[in-house]
Amino acid sequence: MRVVVLALALTLLTLPATVQAAPVIDVYTIGVGDDLFSAFGHAAICVTGERNPRGRCYNYGTADFTTPVPLTWNFIRGRALFWVSTTDTAHMLRYYAAVGRAVWRQTLALTPAEATSVANALEASAQEGSKYYRYHHFNDNCTTRIRDVVDRATGGRLSRDTTDAKKTFRQWAREGFAGDTGMLMVTDLLLGRPADRRTNSWQAMFLPSQLRVEVAKRFDAPPITIVPALPRPPPGALWLGTAAFLAIGLVLALAILVHLRSGRAVTAFVLGLVGIVLWLLAALSTFPELRHNELLLSFWPTDVALPWLGRRYLRARLVALAIVIVAHLGLLVQPLAPSLMALLPLMALRFSQSAAPRSAQSATHDAPG
Repeated sequence: MRVVVLALALTLLTLPATVQAAPVIDVYTIGVGDDLFSAFGHAAICVTGERNPRGRCYNYGTADFTTPVPLTWNFIRGRALFWVSTTDTAHMLRYYAAVGRAVWRQTLALTPAEATSVANALEASAQEGSKYYRYHHFNDNCTTRIRDVVDRATGGRLSRDTTDAKKTFRQWAREGFAGDTGMLMVTDLLLGRPADRRTNSWQAMFLPSQLRVEVAKRFDAPPITIVPALPRPPPGALWLGTAAFLAIGLVLALAILVHLRSGRAVTAFVLGLVGIVLWLLAALSTFPELRHNELLLSFWPTDVALPWLGRRYLRARLVALAIVIVAHLGLLVQPLAPSLMALLPLMALRFSQSAAPRSAQSATHDAPG
C-alpha cells in the first residue's frame, strides 16, 4: 500500500509540471517588403517551451535567391526546391525590424496534446530527409505548410466549415502586385485558366494575410503587432495592367497606320515574342496555371513572320481573335485585354492593306488573297 500511495502521490505531483511543459505555439505573419519575393508577405511558426526556451521558429520560405535565373527556370519546370530553416524568435524579429516589415503574433489556444503534436510535426519537417519540398505559388508554399501542420494537429480546425473567399487566385495575385504595371501584365498574360478558380477560405490561406484572418477566427487568437512597419506608399491601382495592354495595342496600330512597313515589323516582333513565350511555357512547365492558358489562342509564335505570310494568314488571325472575343461571353474566363492588344494592330494592318493601291501592296511583298 505504501508503494501504491507513493506512486499516486508522485503522479499527482508531476501532472501540473506536465501541463506546464506543453509548448506554446505562435503563428507569425509578416507584412510586405520592397522586393518582388516579399510582395505577398511571409509567415513563420514558432515553438517555445522547455526544450526551446528562446523559441524555435520554422521558416518554410527558404530558397537560394542569389541565383534568380536557375531558380526561375526550376520554378517554370516545377522543380524549384524550397526548404524549412530554423532560427530563434529574437533573431527572426530583429531581422524584420531591421528591414521595416510588420510582424503580427498569434498564440494558438491548443490543448497540450495538440501543441505537442504541432511541435513534433514541425521538428520532423526540419530533418534533413524531410525539409525540402517543391514549391507551388498557390498550393504549396511557406504559408500553406504552416496551415497544413496546424490543421492536421487540431483535427481539421482550419479546413472544415470553409466559406467563400469571393475572389479568384488571379484576383489575389493582382492585389499583391497592385501598382506594379509590369507584374500586373505578367499576372494576366502568363497565368492561365486555373488561376481564375474561385477560392474558399482554405485555399485563400496561401496568403499570410488570410492565414492571419482564419487563425484569429478559429483559434480565438487576435493578432498582436510585435514589429511595426515602416511607412510605405498606399497600394497602387489594379487597372494599370489592363491599361498597358490597350495602350500597347493602340501604339502598334498607330505605328502601322503611320508607316506600314516599320509598324508591321514591330508588331510582328511584339506579338511573335509573346506567342513564343506563352507556347514555350505551355510546353515546358508542369504547372497547370502556365500550361492551360487561353491566350494560346490569341498569340501565335508564327506572328514573327507576319510581314511575309500574306493576307490569308492575317485573315485567319483576325477570325481566330474574333472567335476568342465572342467566346468571352460564356466560355473563356481569362482577362480580355491581352487579346485586344493583339487585335488592334492586326485590324490596323488589315485596314492599311485594303486601303493601299495595288502597287503599294506588291511593294510590301504580300501574297495575293
